[in-house]
Amino acid sequence: MTEMILRDGWDLESSEMLLRREMQRVGGMVLEELLNSDKGYRGVRTPCEKGHQAEFVEYRSKEIVTVLSPVTLDRAYYYCKQCGGGVVPRDQELDVQDTGFSPGVRRMIGHVGGNEAFEAGRRDLEILAGVSVSAKAVERVSEGIGRQLEVANRVERECFVSGKIVSLQSAEKLYVCLDGTGVPVVPKETEGRQGKEKGSVARTREGKLGCVFTQTRLDEKGHPVRDEHSTTYVGAIETAEQFGWRLYGEALRRGLNRASKVIILGDGLMDEADTALVQDLAVLVLGVDDHEPALVIGEMALDQRQGAFADRAEADHHDGPVDTGVNGPSGHCTQPPGAIG
Repeated sequence: MTEMILRDGWDLESSEMLLRREMQRVGGMVLEELLNSDKGYRGVRTPCEKGHQAEFVEYRSKEIVTVLSPVTLDRAYYYCKQCGGGVVPRDQELDVQDTGFSPGVRRMIGHVGGNEAFEAGRRDLEILAGVSVSAKAVERVSEGIGRQLEVANRVERECFVSGKIVSLQSAEKLYVCLDGTGVPVVPKETEGRQGKEKGSVARTREGKLGCVFTQTRLDEKGHPVRDEHSTTYVGAIETAEQFGWRLYGEALRRGLNRASKVIILGDGLMDEADTALVQDLAVLVLGVDDHEPALVIGEMALDQRQGAFADRAEADHHDGPVDTGVNGPSGHCTQPPGAIG
């Protein structure tokens, strides 16, 4: 290879890309041999996930796309008569069950899929890592990772809301910001949903975004300054009530119950029909004339903290009214008690 590069006068970019490709190919061969040193044979029988005894049938091959190159994995295949399904111990051990992508590749796919369009992510993955996958694969893997993260986040959120986990974080001032806007979606996502005009079909869903951050100092003009690296975000396409609990859980995780003051920021274009009450979270809603945009600013001390959630209703389709009968004390204030600082 060295002689070929020198003989043909390859430039640096061509040389380094060729060498990377060949090194990945050789690395893939080594990895394939390493993986196949254990084919996952666990005796004549092995337990399935439900504890039944699955019987060995044969060895079966499977191609796995790794960060080095595609490799062929030979694994022992077992069959459980009670469950009526196959058991492949090696797939479980390597975390490649029901997928053709290694954990490393799935992590890469999740990174690009969560930051850009799936087709753009596919191209970047090929250029930057030399890993070739389809745009559909980026979509499916990214959405699968998203579902796993949502389950984990929901469990954590429920623990904070129920009081099973109590945050030890504290802040002088904790800010909770929320907003929503119409997000264009494919027709199947708005099937049966009415648009803004009577008899029209919705073309968007309302995407809601919230963030939580802290503030401890002022700038030279006396304006509040957000603490660096203190912002965390939550977002979803769901009803105002559901999103209210999502943002409430994040605020609890960030130390809502230990904050000296909680300040809520939102857009002035808030629809009363989309107001969701959330127990123990102070949210103040300031109305505006007609439909002129305005900033909603409100603040409550620790011993005054009870209020309601509100979010902007600007989408072509709102995700439905909410049940305001949330258990616990709550109230709705329409005038801010003072300035933010």
